[in-house]
Amino acid sequence: MLGARLRVIADDRGLLALATHAFGGLPRQRIRARTPRLTLVLRATADAGPRSRDLPPRPRLASGAGILCHHLDAANYALVVPRLRSALVAISPAQRTRPQFGRYELLEFAVLALAARVGGLVALHAACIGRGTRCVLVLGNSGAGKSTLCMRALAAGYELLGEDSVFVEPVSLRAAGLSAFLHVLCSDRRRLRGVRGANRILASPVITRRSGARKYELDVRRSPYRIARHALRIEHVLSLTARRGRGALLRPLSRAQLTRLLARTQPYAAGQPGWIGLLRQIGRLPAWQMDRGSSPEDAVAALRTLIPPAPARRRVRG
Repeated sequence: MLGARLRVIADDRGLLALATHAFGGLPRQRIRARTPRLTLVLRATADAGPRSRDLPPRPRLASGAGILCHHLDAANYALVVPRLRSALVAISPAQRTRPQFGRYELLEFAVLALAARVGGLVALHAACIGRGTRCVLVLGNSGAGKSTLCMRALAAGYELLGEDSVFVEPVSLRAAGLSAFLHVLCSDRRRLRGVRGANRILASPVITRRSGARKYELDVRRSPYRIARHALRIEHVLSLTARRGRGALLRPLSRAQLTRLLARTQPYAAGQPGWIGLLRQIGRLPAWQMDRGSSPEDAVAALRTLIPPAPARRRVRG
């Protein structure tokens, strides 16, 4: 995954199953010629206090001496050591009862941070969808519709590179992502009528985010949708807005507007080593702002103008 080979060492089969659920069966998406070898160690810990029905505490990030620490409490934390190409994740029994938080906030953080630091990639909070060797980087605040656009694009035949995070090589602008899951708001249930793959979405588990939003969590690996098998090159940047548009949905953004947009929406990436080089390269790409259309299909139609559908194959009769 993310151009790396991951070895997982776990205290028990339950922890190993959690890692397999998060990362198993994903394409390699090689970005560089060499494939780094990473190690993830999973430790079973005892609960630090009485179990609570409330959500776990929000994770806190600390760093120093070449170590990243992402911790919920004394029994649930992730330690990432890029110099050793390894990470340690500790999970308690209480956290296992809420596997989506353990997977998203501990396992995924550890592995993605490790792969990005070792591979020299810049982590962006964005979605990415594409076809063939090309992709569109999709930016937008929470609620702007990134997941909805991803779902509609997948139903139209595009490939998913990442729904919420994308990892970019700052010189080549080749991107990889964690594309195992797609999240669809339960409130959008009625809008799924007639969408290819809707039955699989509606049969998926429902999770509750920290914001309180309830979403279907679709495992894309077991769906009719396609995951990008290779790293893709970013060719357009698309910024979604929540307002209704009139006329053409796509409006061009200048290089200065794109730079300000990236600085505002990517505070974490701005502190990474490759940030300046990424800004220099990505600023040369065509960038667009897209408002909401009168129907969800309008966004996919606009997407087709950036990356057209692959030409249909003609059958030759012998």
